Amino acid sequence: MSREEGARILTQFETHLQEGYCRILPVRTRDYRMARSWLTQLQDILRTLDALYLAVAESSGASTLTADKRLAAEAQALGLSVKLLTITPRR
Repeated sequence: MSREEGARILTQFETHLQEGYCRILPVRTRDYRMARSWLTQLQDILRTLDALYLAVAESSGASTLTADKRLAAEAQALGLSVKLLTITPRR
């Protein structure tokens, strides 16, 4: 990724924050504990940072919106609220 692309993505992220499309959530001790518990349940499926990301969303009452198929599958395996974004090619 070039510096220009990185700057563009950061600007877009900041715009999304300002417009309320996403929010920054605190990571609490209970989130680490929940992620650790899930990692022991789904040892061969769940990735460490995905577990923490999902735990923060869950404890904050937020649903997860992602284009990452693996993350969506992990969330579904845990019974969490998740929506998978798909891209439809333009014709």
